[in-house]
Amino acid sequence: MPFMGGRHVSYRVGCTEEEWYEKAIAALARLGISGLICCRCDQDNVHDIRVVLRELFLDRSSMTWDGCYFELTEYGEKLAKEFHLEDEDEGNLLSRVLPGFREELGRIFDEHGVGLDTDLPYDKLLSLKSN
Repeated sequence: MPFMGGRHVSYRVGCTEEEWYEKAIAALARLGISGLICCRCDQDNVHDIRVVLRELFLDRSSMTWDGCYFELTEYGEKLAKEFHLEDEDEGNLLSRVLPGFREELGRIFDEHGVGLDTDLPYDKLLSLKSN
């Protein structure tokens, strides 16, 4: 279930580039801070997701976004297997919500302080030193 960031996808999801950017940063922040995904900006190294999020937050250029490859951590893989996400084809997965998945994801986000009703800690991300 790896995916890549990329600002060029906004037209595919029917929103403006600004709306896509805000939603993408929020989703990546929640998934990254909760430990469900990690980022590889090169083939060999996993990078501190908080530092990557800071760079994406500050630099909207395609060069930065297109260079990030996100993948599930062991924790994220466990969640995917628990809800049989690896068995879903893309069309089926997009058309339904798996029973209990939304609640479990919400619980995980809340547990890590990045719940859907919580302001995201962008100020803490911005204060990180870049590598």
